[in-house]
Amino acid sequence: MFVIAAGICRENSSRYGSGGQLDYTHLPSNEFIKYKYDRNGNLLGKEPANMEPDSSVDLNGTDVYEIPNLNVDTSFGSKTTVEFWMFWDGKEVVMPFAWSSKFDLYFADGYFGFNHFNGDIFGIPSTTLKNKWVHVAAVFYNGDPDSGNLELYINGVKQTLQKALGKETWGESG
Repeated sequence: MFVIAAGICRENSSRYGSGGQLDYTHLPSNEFIKYKYDRNGNLLGKEPANMEPDSSVDLNGTDVYEIPNLNVDTSFGSKTTVEFWMFWDGKEVVMPFAWSSKFDLYFADGYFGFNHFNGDIFGIPSTTLKNKWVHVAAVFYNGDPDSGNLELYINGVKQTLQKALGKETWGESG
C-alpha cells in the first residue's frame, strides 16, 4: 500500500504564510522549526514541529488518482518537478507517480527511481525508504533522460542516481 500526501518544502528551505511571515524552516538535520507570532506580527518564539502530513490518499496498488489539466511545459528539453510525501510499505513493482507520457517513479527489485515503462530504473536503493514517511521531489526531463538531467531528492537531500535496472539508454525508440 502507498500513502501519498501533498509536499511541504525542501531541506534548508522555508515556508511563508499568507501574511509574508516565516512559518516553517526545514533544517539540514531534517527537522522542522515552527515560528509563532502574536496578533501584531511580533515573533514570540520558535519550536520543533512535526511536519508529517495531516491528510493523505491511501492507494492500494491498483488505484489511480488522476489530476487532469495540469499546466506543464511538455516541450523538448523542459523540466517538471513533482513533490509529494510518501509512505511505502516495501511492496515491489509499484508506481507512486506516473505521467501519461510513459515516464514514472517506480519501485522494483530493491530500487526506486525513474522508469521509462521498459522495466528500467535510474535511481537509488529503496531499503531506506521502507515503512516511514519520506518527502520525494523528482525533476523529470522532457527528452532522453540521463544522469545530467534527472534529479531525485529524498527528504530534501539530492540523491546520486545510478542505472539500476534495464537498458543503459532510454531513447524514444524503446
